[in-house]
Amino acid sequence: MLAPNLSRLHGFTGEGRYRERAEEIFSSFSTYLSRASSALPRMLCAVDRAAGPPREIVLSGEKGRPDFEALRDAVFASPSLNRVVAHAD
Repeated sequence: MLAPNLSRLHGFTGEGRYRERAEEIFSSFSTYLSRASSALPRMLCAVDRAAGPPREIVLSGEKGRPDFEALRDAVFASPSLNRVVAHAD
């Protein structure tokens, strides 16, 4: 659980210490990731997030309105996991 959270913190704050610590964890688990990656799905998500900068998406509008909900549905329909989504009224 720590590696995905550190990757998210790096995405939100840009602080290198979070990324460095996540990379230390990836290195510690590299044998497991190469042999049985399907056993570590959260770790794989963290590796994906660390592989490149996340897309930063800001949804602006009033929750519950049909146009806002359609936009939100479109964002979350994407198979890309590497994103940071925020909402602004």
